[in-house]
Amino acid sequence: MMEIDINKPFDPLLIQSLAVELQLRIGTLPKVDVYSFHLEACAGDIIQCLRVEPRSLSEISRTVRAARTMKLSVRGMGEASGSEKAIYVDRYTVLIDCCKLADKPRMELVMCHREGDNKDTPGLRVLAGVTITELINFMVRKKVELYQSPDMIPGIGTVVGNIVTASPGVYGPSSGALGGCLADEVISMRVVNSCGDLVEYSDPHKLEQYCANMGLLGVVYNVTLRYRELTTSVVQFEFQDWCRILNSRSINHYFRNSDLTELIYLPYNHLRSGQSLRHDWVPYMDEVIIRSTKRLFTLYDEDLSCAPRHYFHIIDPVMGPDQRQIASFPEEGDSLIGKVYKVLKNELSAANMQTQYTPWAMTCLAPFPSPVRMLRFAIETCCTMDPFFDFMRTFLEMLMQMVRNEENNDVFYGTNLCIRVNFTGGNRTAKLLGVGSLNPTEDVGRRLIAHITFASLVRPGISKEWRDFSERITNFTFGCIPRSSLHWKTEWHTLR
Repeated sequence: MMEIDINKPFDPLLIQSLAVELQLRIGTLPKVDVYSFHLEACAGDIIQCLRVEPRSLSEISRTVRAARTMKLSVRGMGEASGSEKAIYVDRYTVLIDCCKLADKPRMELVMCHREGDNKDTPGLRVLAGVTITELINFMVRKKVELYQSPDMIPGIGTVVGNIVTASPGVYGPSSGALGGCLADEVISMRVVNSCGDLVEYSDPHKLEQYCANMGLLGVVYNVTLRYRELTTSVVQFEFQDWCRILNSRSINHYFRNSDLTELIYLPYNHLRSGQSLRHDWVPYMDEVIIRSTKRLFTLYDEDLSCAPRHYFHIIDPVMGPDQRQIASFPEEGDSLIGKVYKVLKNELSAANMQTQYTPWAMTCLAPFPSPVRMLRFAIETCCTMDPFFDFMRTFLEMLMQMVRNEENNDVFYGTNLCIRVNFTGGNRTAKLLGVGSLNPTEDVGRRLIAHITFASLVRPGISKEWRDFSERITNFTFGCIPRSSLHWKTEWHTLR
């Protein structure tokens, strides 16, 4: 067996030698290949590492044990990790891609005996590599639902990926969820440790260490989540301008009475033909879509009734406009986004107050079109929503000054798609990334987390407009909102 000297100068053939040696130590399966990709922040730099795609638990164990003998790092890997995504690897890292696991069953309803409990807890066991779409379809088929729903809008990622990165959910505190992310609903987790052994954790304190650890403590094989019987929800859409939302606090009652509250903002939608973006656009006059859901009480299973599933696109693929036109001609962005908003508003108005199965109601918005760049951060607010309202006033003023760009001749076209705001429950066990506490002595149930996502369409490759926009937003966020934090990009669940 060859000896690996990590202090040796860079050798372009080293990664190939490592792949051959690792394959010898693993055996026939799984196959080891050289995985090449580039990161958005390192244009032109190609990063290489080792990757395997195991199809069973035994193949994961063999890979971990073989990598340990070569002193290689091991990372879990999920859907859509590569290309322009950020993953924590170097040439001495082995990525274990669990998306092709073929062990059966992929999902099942089980009774889980948790460490320290004297009774069994019903749970939904999910195999690593199961996508969110698979989970939604399984729950509707089995007539069950989770207490917290993962965010479907990014359109990528797996259930386990949401858990190990503590990606924010969509349910508010009135839904019965224990916290603001799917990781809060885990009652058991099975992990392949550094020795290649499968270890199960069900103690709440140990689970807190393995959830939201970026997969650094082992390769997660499956997880078990709390569930309850399937319900239906009424989906409501309202349209209010920022001025009314911020001054009359008209959305406060949604947090007290709704399971989900979301704001969807497509900028420039109040501008009329012939009006100037620099001189006539005032963001306070733009309309905002308020999406909320409320569960219906169901006594018997046969009373469950549901309209056909809704699946709305921010940019309608039939009615248009063409998303390539928005990305390629930024000077026409304000008028095109105005058309996008009118089409979307008509579609949502026609489906207002209809009943959906609750898992469908949580995920009725389709993923963003591609290619798109996303930037997400979170801030903590309280039940009165004052910190959030103060932040949005400051942000809209900053956005107006940035877009008008009066110091230069050209208008700055930074955001050309939408801004979303989701509200979830408080920061349970500090799992939500980087979210501080306004008042540590306050009851967690009285706090809210606002998750703000910026999305812009770009042309393939590096986008100077998006780079400048994200830099300004990041500086503004860290400078004005000290308790806010950008959400991390990870190898399991990434934001584009």
